[in-house]
Amino acid sequence: MERLVILAPPPGRMTVNLGDTVLIKVTSGVADEVHLHGYDISSGVDAGHDAEILFEASVPGIFEVERRCAVATNGADSAVRSIPTRRRNSR
Repeated sequence: MERLVILAPPPGRMTVNLGDTVLIKVTSGVADEVHLHGYDISSGVDAGHDAEILFEASVPGIFEVERRCAVATNGADSAVRSIPTRRRNSR
């Protein structure tokens, strides 16, 4: 059964299942862009607002979510998340 997973995680790793619909919310103190590696999805964000990325977890692996500004400033105020995608257990 597919589930909706809403992530507004602190830096670190969150795990979702293959087939899950995932909504990632990231708040930024500056105008920026949030990027989900591996799926090549980006979303712009205004200062003090949320960026949202909605996708189906269709590819197994570990994927980083990062703010572009944090990369450009050598990691200052970084908001990198790792999101492993695992196969569902058969029951």
